[in-house]
Amino acid sequence: MRGAFTVPPNGIKLTIEAGSVIRFEDGASLKVLGSIESLGTKDDGVTFKGKGGYNITLADTGAGGGLFQHTFFRNGGVFEVMNSESRFEDCRFESCEVGGLKSNQNSSISIKNSVFGYNKTAIMAYSGGINLDDVEFSHNQEGGITLMSDVSTAIGSLMMKDNTVDITTESPPLKIKKANVPDKESYEIIRSFRGAIEIDYVEPFKKSLKDLVDASGNDLMDKIGDSLMAENFEDALKYMALLKELFPKRYDDIKAIDGYALFKTGEAERGKNSHRKLRCRVCQEAGGCTWSR
Repeated sequence: MRGAFTVPPNGIKLTIEAGSVIRFEDGASLKVLGSIESLGTKDDGVTFKGKGGYNITLADTGAGGGLFQHTFFRNGGVFEVMNSESRFEDCRFESCEVGGLKSNQNSSISIKNSVFGYNKTAIMAYSGGINLDDVEFSHNQEGGITLMSDVSTAIGSLMMKDNTVDITTESPPLKIKKANVPDKESYEIIRSFRGAIEIDYVEPFKKSLKDLVDASGNDLMDKIGDSLMAENFEDALKYMALLKELFPKRYDDIKAIDGYALFKTGEAERGKNSHRKLRCRVCQEAGGCTWSR
């Protein structure tokens, strides 16, 4: 495909048969004003690919504007859905330079049994509705899912693997039935799910997100204690920094450990000032302050 190709409105449909490969030249684009069906099968899929930067847009198609089955989108720019309805089943978005899928202008998008991998941003929705179930997000550079304030959602099961940020939402409480997050510690998940998010069940922790947040503070405290026992003071400082960011009240209770660990890692003057200011509880409990001797 070269240049800009448009599917006209008023009942015009573009049908792409199983086994088709659509190759985009540099700067090429596909704009659908009518409707489009990409009818790949499990054994004979459809592939859209290019050298990078091609764009696909569904605009003002209304209901039934797009149906994509067993379709692979690779090395693209943005697939944008504007004031349209689109369904994706058993699809894959990979290595999209700008973003994978963008929803705008009260569009309705349904995605099932699909994978978003190695994109800049996997899904960005500004308005409308988005339904997800059995969808994997992996190795996306700037995020898995980003939702603005005017987006309604219905989300079943998600897999999140090695994304910089898994979900960011400005919408009302985002409710997810199940999320599998195999690559992160419990306390790291708090940083990776940003906004008002409720998850009924988080694998592999077998807890709701709320219960996981409560437990992750204890996990961090255990990490700090284990690091101190092993005299790995650099790790202790790292976990203390996380505790300060995520659980500031708990950090305040034990912040003297920062001074102790800094001293032990060779930053004596900085550690000494923190130690003296906070009247180091650690040393007192151990039988006296080492700096006061």
